[in-house]
Amino acid sequence: METYLKKFMDLPLGYKLQHEIQGEKLSKADYSLFIRGKDDFFVVLLVYVDDIIITGANKLIWTLPLTETLHALKLIEDTGLLGAKPNSTLMDPTAKLSISNEDILHDATPYRRLIGKLLYLTISRLNITFAVHKPSQFMTKPTLSHMNATNYLVSYLKGSFGKGIMLPKVKDFSISTFTDANWSSCPDTRRSVTGFCVFIGNSLVSWKFKKQPTVARTSVEAKYRALAVTTCEVIWLRSLLNELQIKVTYPTFLLCDNQAAIFQIISCFMSEPNTSSWTAILFGIE
Repeated sequence: METYLKKFMDLPLGYKLQHEIQGEKLSKADYSLFIRGKDDFFVVLLVYVDDIIITGANKLIWTLPLTETLHALKLIEDTGLLGAKPNSTLMDPTAKLSISNEDILHDATPYRRLIGKLLYLTISRLNITFAVHKPSQFMTKPTLSHMNATNYLVSYLKGSFGKGIMLPKVKDFSISTFTDANWSSCPDTRRSVTGFCVFIGNSLVSWKFKKQPTVARTSVEAKYRALAVTTCEVIWLRSLLNELQIKVTYPTFLLCDNQAAIFQIISCFMSEPNTSSWTAILFGIE
């Protein structure tokens, strides 16, 4: 005997099918970003899981401070270092962090929780990004030395918990980037670390520190890869700004301190005379 089941569901009140929505545009740079309107009158909706951000064009733009002071204070309090002496540096220069089987923490939960809080703090604290990236690589089997390095960073935050990022009013929408790579810095994998930061005018809008996926045999190769990653970020950002009706007419300045890597990329551009204008990038030596 066969049983047939039919399920019926009514659409939520106010719901419209996609083809019935008029005037809304799905961003190609970010598929969770929706734009509606044109010229100076438009609304932007960004959806992330169960959170949304709604904003729009506003000519009265003021300087915006981006800080996480309360979160930093709560983090220091939870670690029990409110009475500790503040450190003037982010990392102990004598500490060499690597995978180890000695002094393994019996309970890694406090360590992982602390790293998670520090990762959240990097949203507004660019200067601690690399210092957090280093101990976050040992979440599986942290040791006492890893915990000491993390507490050293927390002691630094005690003396600078009020710092953050200042986003001034932007009149010049030119994009400039600073790129570097720490060649073969990981003692366990010998992989390099890519680091870059992107500015729109004088405002810092994007930054990243991440271990490269493969081993670079030379410092030139490591920085070449870092420049390639930064270029991808620039292309994405220019596409996003274009959809937000912000025209970036100037080429992007991609600054690096390795002449060999710069000349290698310039030779690639010279060999492709038909390269489209959106890849126009000016390379410089910092």
